[in-house]
Amino acid sequence: MDHFPLQEIKDLIIRHLKKELSPTERDRLDQWIAGAPENAAVMKKLEDPEHVSALLVLLEKADPVKSWERFLPTIIAETPETNIPLSHRLPWRRLSIAAASLLMVVTGVYFWKVVHEPRNVVAESVSKIPATILPGRNTAILTLTGGQQVLLDSVGNGSIAALQDGHSIVKQDGKLRYANGLSQPNKDAAAPVAYNTLTTPRAGQFEIFLPDGTHVWLNNASSLRYPTAFTGTTRTVELTGEAYFDVARDASKPFQVSVNDLTVKVLGTGFNIMAYPDEDAVRTTLVQGKVVVKNKERESVLHPGEQVAASPTGDWKVLPSVNTEEITDWKNGLFHFDHADLPTVLRQLARWYNVEVVFKGPIPEKHIQGQMHRDLSLNQVLEILTEKDVHFSIIERKIIVTP
Repeated sequence: MDHFPLQEIKDLIIRHLKKELSPTERDRLDQWIAGAPENAAVMKKLEDPEHVSALLVLLEKADPVKSWERFLPTIIAETPETNIPLSHRLPWRRLSIAAASLLMVVTGVYFWKVVHEPRNVVAESVSKIPATILPGRNTAILTLTGGQQVLLDSVGNGSIAALQDGHSIVKQDGKLRYANGLSQPNKDAAAPVAYNTLTTPRAGQFEIFLPDGTHVWLNNASSLRYPTAFTGTTRTVELTGEAYFDVARDASKPFQVSVNDLTVKVLGTGFNIMAYPDEDAVRTTLVQGKVVVKNKERESVLHPGEQVAASPTGDWKVLPSVNTEEITDWKNGLFHFDHADLPTVLRQLARWYNVEVVFKGPIPEKHIQGQMHRDLSLNQVLEILTEKDVHFSIIERKIIVTP
């Protein structure tokens, strides 16, 4: 690294990502890549747009340099090391501050240039179905109590971290689990409660078993904050975005979810909460069991098949009979639309494929009925929707909808 000035390597990587390298520059970059295993690992990650998108969630939530210092060892850790605790992997001293700065600059420029920067492209030259845009995948960022952040699709099965209470966090079969994480009624109530946060990016989803055994499916662009042990009289978690909860039964310790200004209280049940900021309401849908949904002004008891829709303007609707499969099939790998209007459908696609939707002209009054697998590419999904007499074109990662 000493023979490769930071500015030179930064420029070479950016020109490589833009496919503008000359043969001489290509040789120079290859020398740097071959100079150290971590250089090659970094290049591999930077060439993966979906991975870069996930990394950028870190830079949005904390000081960039501190985020990279906590997170860079996870980026570079390779598969043979993934069962080794984070504290023992690839020592940070092998990665200079210059290398961290390089990654920060290159990732930011790459994401802006390749994903977000507008291009001067005339509509006539754009194919209706251009290069394939892949679906989301199982990926999330785990933020530990001390602020350390772990990109979960970069680590294999095995122990991820040890907690102060003696329990451990384990990735098993692609899901996150808290080993021996039962509630601790005898723990000192005055001791500070430790919290972890699981965050999914757009085009990401993940499953977690909370310390009490509650199974949570976290949809894309969502986060779940929870204690590492449930020690009080209730089991309380905080949600943004969307999640499905299969709550472990414990009548002595009710489970509750805080989302915006709502609280959803349960004993043992299965329910879905959708609370995206671009939706018109926070929707709590009960599949089985019984829940109480309330805010400062109102309270409703839900039975299976019922939904509360609470809007930011104060509207409160209890829908007595909804299609719960339509609402929860996302966790089963399906888009499920039951006479859904076009904006509703496209908001789901935008989050899952990490794209933007723009309507040119009046919004087509179309309603979509049916199911599609969420592992289809965006191109395949749009081909299906085109059969519904809706017209699309794509520029970069922007869907243009016309009547």
